[in-house]
Amino acid sequence: MVTPPAAAPTRRDGRRPGNDDPPLRARILAAALGLCLALACTPGAGDADVAGGPDSDATTDADRTDDGATPDRTDADARDDSRFDDAGAADDGATPCDPGCHWDCFGGTTCTADGVYVLAYAPRDCCHFGDPWPGDGPLCSSGGPHHICDSPSCRVPDERYGECLQRLGRGSLEPDDLAEALRLHCPEGGPKSPGDPCTTDADCRPVAEGAAPRLRCDTGLSACVADVRPPPPAGFGASCGATRGDVLSSEVDVLVTTPTCPLCHAIVDWRTGCVLQACTADCRFDEDCPDGTVCLCTLASGYYSARGYCAGATDRDTVEGRIAWLTCPDG
Repeated sequence: MVTPPAAAPTRRDGRRPGNDDPPLRARILAAALGLCLALACTPGAGDADVAGGPDSDATTDADRTDDGATPDRTDADARDDSRFDDAGAADDGATPCDPGCHWDCFGGTTCTADGVYVLAYAPRDCCHFGDPWPGDGPLCSSGGPHHICDSPSCRVPDERYGECLQRLGRGSLEPDDLAEALRLHCPEGGPKSPGDPCTTDADCRPVAEGAAPRLRCDTGLSACVADVRPPPPAGFGASCGATRGDVLSSEVDVLVTTPTCPLCHAIVDWRTGCVLQACTADCRFDEDCPDGTVCLCTLASGYYSARGYCAGATDRDTVEGRIAWLTCPDG
């Protein structure tokens, strides 16, 4: 993935500022009048729903991958995200900031010559339309870089694991897992085959599709050699006791925890209302899963963070293929 273009900040009506803008005084008066009207009509505490906020379908769409500036309605709380660095936009003391100026960011990852960045999943304030991105990294970067490649170059990540990379920035991963995921952007993170040079088992990951079930590093040969995949854990593929109270979606497969299963893959069958489900296991790559299954990525922990899981999927790209192995406990 290449660095996103440094798009200029946008305004809420979708137009970039230009010669057709009203004079500054008129815009300030209009904004003040709008604020007065809004105060007269604002619902009580607990009733407000900010469009595009964390409970909105618009910004939790699992397929949304844009990470640039797009018009959106946000409030001060929604724009406050500690994952950004401190180089935020500020009034220069001479000219008032343009109301509503912000960048919209939707998570994901990107790679530059400086390293690999995790992009933030939140709007960020700017002061004036046309301001450059204030951070040192690429557009929407939240500090970083979060991983440095062995050489100052990038590669297109293995498409099998691209979905997990797109979901990063919405939640968190353990540090080791994060580094292994971001390494997919680097030349050394490309698919491996038997015979490739290595010094540790990590140098043999991920296995190229169809090259071997799993690889390990033979330190005597300093080369990757074929190995067997791990056996299925206890209860793998069995019903996990998930109910409609645990699983809300009939459009996106999710991961939940139940009393009998620490990681349950599930979705509501919209035709019958049954919760299709199977107890599964964590993974980063296909070789972490039992024979006959692959490593996919979906939403977990409140549906906001990325997590890998093993599944007996018939394909990776459709919901139908991903959930093909799930069953209804009612038969």
